Amino acid sequence: MEENKSIANRIMVIGCPGAGKSTLSAQIAQIRNIPLVHLDSIQWIDDNTTAPQATFDAKLKEEIQKKEWIMDGNYARTLALRMECADMVIWLDFPRSICCYRILKRYVKNKRKKNPHGNLNCALSSRQ
Repeated sequence: MEENKSIANRIMVIGCPGAGKSTLSAQIAQIRNIPLVHLDSIQWIDDNTTAPQATFDAKLKEEIQKKEWIMDGNYARTLALRMECADMVIWLDFPRSICCYRILKRYVKNKRKKNPHGNLNCALSSRQ
């Protein structure tokens, strides 16, 4: 297998809830064939339970040490740590009206579905 010689092998995607972080991250991961890490999947154990901070931090440190990744999510407490390891940061800066529309659309669409990243309602809260 040929090693990916791109300048950016560790990519962070940040932005407001509803900006499209997960969608863009998944597309880049597929195109570049690099591992995708959703911070919500590390943080949320199930719809009502979050991982202890030490567990989250240990898993995050394990992920950011890898050669390649695309990581989506804000989690301000760990932003500096992730930025130290990232080769590129993509900040999705959309108007609040677009983000709110997308959050409501996602909520209605997924109202009866289990969120693959935990907490179905986290998009409507300030957890990110």
